[in-house]
Amino acid sequence: MGAYKDFDAARAERDSTVGELRFRLMGREFTTRTVMPALPLLDLAAMTPESSNLDAMRALSDFLLAIVNQRDDMRATLSEVGFDTLFTVVAWIIEEITGRPLGSASSSPEPLSWSSSPPRVVSLSPVSEALST
Repeated sequence: MGAYKDFDAARAERDSTVGELRFRLMGREFTTRTVMPALPLLDLAAMTPESSNLDAMRALSDFLLAIVNQRDDMRATLSEVGFDTLFTVVAWIIEEITGRPLGSASSSPEPLSWSSSPPRVVSLSPVSEALST
C-alpha cells in the first residue's frame, strides 16, 4: 500500500495552534478566520504587473471578505480605503497567518509598486489620524 496522510487531522492540529488575528481599520475592529481560504489566495497569486487595478482591487477585496469574520463591516470599509491600504492590510494578514514575510520589516512605509514586495503594516489608521497624533 502507498503512503497515506490524514489532511483533516493535520488541519485540525494546525487550527488548534493558530489564533485569530485582530486589527482595526477605518475605526472598525476586525478578526480573521484561522484558516486562510485557498481560492481568494490563488486569485491574488495570479495577479501580475499587467493586471488591471480593477482586477487587483477585486482580488484583494474578495480575499478580505473571505478571511474576516465581520463581512458586512468589511464591505462598508472597502468603500472608504484606498488601494495602498487595502494591499497593505492583505499583505499583513498573509504574513501573519503563514509566518512568511512578504517584504521589508521597515517601520517607514515604502512606495507601493507592482514590481516590489508589499511593506509591513505599521499603522492601519487613516493618514489624517496618523498626522494629527
